[in-house]
Amino acid sequence: MKHLIKTVIEAPNYLQAQESIGIPQTSLESKSRWKDFYSAQKRDVRNKILKQQFNLCGYTEFEIDEFKSLISSTFTGCHLEHIKPKSIFPQNTFTANNLIVSVIDSQELKKIKEGALDGDTSSFGGDHKGNLLCPIKFISPLNAECEKYFKFIESSGKIVPSNELEEFADTEKAQYTIDLLNLNHPFLKNQRKKRMQEITDDIDGVECINKLQTIKDFELSLHNGKYFSFPSAVASLF
Repeated sequence: MKHLIKTVIEAPNYLQAQESIGIPQTSLESKSRWKDFYSAQKRDVRNKILKQQFNLCGYTEFEIDEFKSLISSTFTGCHLEHIKPKSIFPQNTFTANNLIVSVIDSQELKKIKEGALDGDTSSFGGDHKGNLLCPIKFISPLNAECEKYFKFIESSGKIVPSNELEEFADTEKAQYTIDLLNLNHPFLKNQRKKRMQEITDDIDGVECINKLQTIKDFELSLHNGKYFSFPSAVASLF
């Protein structure tokens, strides 16, 4: 999980305008207010946040355009995600720091639930998390130390709790987060494995240290404001 650094969303700040009307206090009010939030404004907020995330899903690190192409989607490939579910934390419905972008547009769920992604009918990311969340256990991508909790298995593409965690409670948090977001969905594992293998093949062909640094810089740098998929998994190979 890559640390997401939130910055102020460029004007017009639709979220601030919504909060000025009044902060939702109940689940029912939150649902109603979010439903009435204009689609065009949601889209604008989503696009600005996605730009902050360098086009990566905040939970899975999938690059959104690549995800769309792999599932042959004509939709957005992502949605605005409340880290703290608005049904449980209605006061955070329009809080900018509670919103990230996660893979899977609502229009794509039918295809996914029919087993289109490597035969598995479950979803992942924010859609899998749904309204379930234990804030004490969950490792948010807004946590500056979130990356230290996980490691990646090159041979399988699996994400697991880091073996460098000293506290058992931290290992539990890492596993809880992996399970809540279904980060070991077969599709995610296979795509991570493929990506890591591609980089490993390049590394194995390196004859000098300078070339290795060149590969690392290219794979982990921004390209037109976007990262390639799974930068944390790739970084673990160097």
